[in-house]
Parts: sequence; C-alpha cells; structure tokens
Amino acid sequence: MIAQSTQLDEGLALLDLEFQGLPEVIGSFAFHGTDGFGLVEIGPTTTLDRLLTSIEAFGGLDRLTAVVVTHVHLDHAGGVGKLLRMAPSVRCFVHRVGAPHLVEPSKLLASAKRIYGDDMERLWGEVVPAPESQVAPVEDGDRIELGGTSLRVVYTPGHASHHIALYDEERSALLTGDAAGVRLDRFFHVRPPTPPPDVDLDEWKRSVQKMLDLEPDRLLLTHFGVQERDLPEHFEQLLDRLKRWAGMVREGMIEGVDRNSLVDRMRAEGDEALRAAGGSDVALRQYELANPYGMSVDGLIRYWERPPGGTPKA
Repeated sequence: MIAQSTQLDEGLALLDLEFQGLPEVIGSFAFHGTDGFGLVEIGPTTTLDRLLTSIEAFGGLDRLTAVVVTHVHLDHAGGVGKLLRMAPSVRCFVHRVGAPHLVEPSKLLASAKRIYGDDMERLWGEVVPAPESQVAPVEDGDRIELGGTSLRVVYTPGHASHHIALYDEERSALLTGDAAGVRLDRFFHVRPPTPPPDVDLDEWKRSVQKMLDLEPDRLLLTHFGVQERDLPEHFEQLLDRLKRWAGMVREGMIEGVDRNSLVDRMRAEGDEALRAAGGSDVALRQYELANPYGMSVDGLIRYWERPPGGTPKA
C-alpha cells in the first residue's frame, strides 16, 4: 500500500496523488496547524478522490481553509473547480493572469485538447469552472497564510506566463511547481516541462536565478518530492537540458523534420539520460506521465514559431 501522506516535518506533509495509478508523479503539499490546514497544488479531477481521502488525516474539507496552485495547467489545478464547489468557504490563490482561466476554463481546455486529444477524460477527468468569488488573484511578493505558515509569492514565469513559486522562509523551503523542472526523488535527472502555449527560455533562466538568489535549503517539487542536496547543480542540469532540447527542436525544424520524429529524438535523449542515472522502466513511465515528450516538443515548436516579442498571456 502506497502511503497517502508523508510527514516532512511538523506542520507540513507531502500527499501522493498517485496519478494514473503510479506513485511519485503528482504531489500536493499540506500545511497544517491548530486552526486548520491549506494545500499547495490540487492535481487533476482524476486524482480528487485520492486527495480527499488523504486530507482526512488533517480533518477533511471541514478544516480546509485555503488552497494555492502554482499555475492553472490541468495536472496542478484541474480539480480546483470541483473542490471549491464542495467547500464554498475555501479560496484558491493563483497568479492574477491565471485566475480568469480557473473561472472560465474553455481556452485552457481547448489548448489541452490539442495536446492530449482523446486522452483528455482518462488523464484529467471533468474540469468545471471555479466560482469567481472563491478565486483570489495574487502578485509577486504577496503573502499567503496556510495552516499557520506564511508563504511568499515568487513570480517565476518561463514554464508558463502566470507561474508562481512559494517561499516558506521559516523552513527555507521553496515550492517550485514546474519552475524547477521534473525530478523524482531517487534520481539526479531533471527535465524541463515545456508545454504550449507560452514557454519562454529567457524568462525561465531569469526565474531560475531568482530562485537561486533565495538560497533555499529544500525544493518541494510537485513532480515529485523533496530535494535537499546539490540544488545549484539541480538548476544547472535543468537549464542545460532546456537549452539542449530547445536546440534539438530548432535544428529539426530547420531540417524539415516532422513533429513525431522530433518527439522520437527527444525521447531517445531523455530516456538514455534517465537510464544512465539509474532509471527503471517504471521511472521512464513516471517521468513520461509528469512530462510527456510530445507536450514538450509542441511547446518548443510553438516557442520557435512565435514572432519576436510575441508573448501569449495564457
């Protein structure tokens, strides 16, 4: 039986949402105290039952005070609308640019449909609009109180134009969403998730420096877990692979290579590197679920096709 939650220290737990039946793909972080608890990341609707079972350890929905999502992509926030409708006193904090897409998710769903096609229902389940009165837009530098912990909003675009990280100064812990990439706890292998529509390599590099400047002792990764060692090297590998994958896609586009062949090239490079880091067949599947190669190729194609200075806002 896979643990539904792992206590990281007093007042902080990691919940494994067991996405598509696998552990260590999507996580949620519970900050809990005497006055209730809050969550960072909700996950998709397909893992909502798992989340609800896990939070029973902290008193269930009756003691949930607030939730935060680092951005509105479906693996982080797809279940927000349903959760808020079940808990009408709970607010969801999200960057102001992402907030409208929780309230009216049609554009978000249309974009995801182009990536996932017939797999939408299987992966993400039903996505319903969040009640506008329960969505709380935030900006860089704002403070959010969760379960007795004060989290500082750190604007970290690059993966998405509305991405935020959250800094827990007391624990010297940074909740990074997708801004620090995908890395399973057992491997030193970091991948940059680059989905459409608004990956920005220059912004991402600046966001990495912003996170490094905080000098956190721990990274709390949605995909997946806690990293406490070699953090500068973690970010170095993230940026190195981001640069190499972007270059690979750009070169292929110039050569006239079709999209599926670009996916095969990225898969060959990524899987070989993960195998070299000790990755098993299960690890390959976990990384693929957290960061599909096709999605990453599509985002980088979109990046290179974007006119100079063109930056989509959602």
